[in-house]
Amino acid sequence: MKSYSFFSILLLSSILLSCNKVENKINKLIPENIPKNISIKNMVIDFKGDASIHEIKGIQIEDMFYKEYFVYTGNKKRIIDGINKIKSDNNFSSDCRLINKEEFNKQIVNNEKNKFTSFFWRFEKLKKTEIYTSIKGYNKHLIIFDISSDTVYHRVEEFKD
Repeated sequence: MKSYSFFSILLLSSILLSCNKVENKINKLIPENIPKNISIKNMVIDFKGDASIHEIKGIQIEDMFYKEYFVYTGNKKRIIDGINKIKSDNNFSSDCRLINKEEFNKQIVNNEKNKFTSFFWRFEKLKKTEIYTSIKGYNKHLIIFDISSDTVYHRVEEFKD
C-alpha cells in the first residue's frame, strides 16, 4: 500500500513538472506584447504646438482594446479645456468631471500594473491628487493631477459599444 502512494505522488509530481515545462516553452514562443511609445499631443489634438505641455512618457499597450498611459506636465485648467475640446461623432461624450479614489479604483484593472506601466502608477505614492474622468468618442480618459506640482498622469482606454 505504501509503494502505491509513493508511486502516485511520484507520478503526480512528474505530470506537474512537465506541465510547467510545456507552459514555459509556450510562453517563450509567444512574443511579449511590447508597448509602443506615443505622444499625448497626438491623442489630444488641442495640445499640438503647445509649449506649455511637456511630455515625460507615453505608451500604448494593445490587447483586445488599447490602453494608453501618459505622464506629462501642464496647467490643470489648460489640460481639462483641451480634453473637453476633443470632438466626438457619437453620443458617448462627456466633459471632464471630478471623481473620488473609490470610483477611480472601480475603473482600473489590477493586472494593468506591470514593468511597462510602472512609471504611471507612481501617482499612487502622492499625498494629494485630483482625479477626473471624461468620455470622448470611444475613449475613456482618467486624468490624475498632482496637487503639489504640475505633473499629470493620464490614462486612456478604448472601448466599443
